[in-house]
Amino acid sequence: MFVGQVEVKNMLDLTDPKVLKQMGIDQKKLMEAVPDGITKAEIAKKDAIYAYTNNIANQAYAKGYTGIIYNSSRNTGSSNNRAVVLFGGRYDPAKIKPVLDKLMCAEKTGGFNLVN
Repeated sequence: MFVGQVEVKNMLDLTDPKVLKQMGIDQKKLMEAVPDGITKAEIAKKDAIYAYTNNIANQAYAKGYTGIIYNSSRNTGSSNNRAVVLFGGRYDPAKIKPVLDKLMCAEKTGGFNLVN
């Protein structure tokens, strides 16, 4: 797992309801969790969710944003559930300051643990 600290400007903040309204983004669609299943219905739903969010990302990239700040659909019970995506070529990777850089291994339970 790598955690880094970097300062970037010109981020599209999809946690701001005003921005969502201005861009015509449906917050329910944006926050929809991607199913893990492999049935035809689950695959179709997964494809629809990815198509919706990819369209938003493509628009943000075309408008020159460095990346996107959004609410995670996986950690909805927390008041601090923000996630970030940065577009390659729009920030200087040499300016990322490592905070945590640990190898992770998969556990038999399906979870991950940090390797010391």
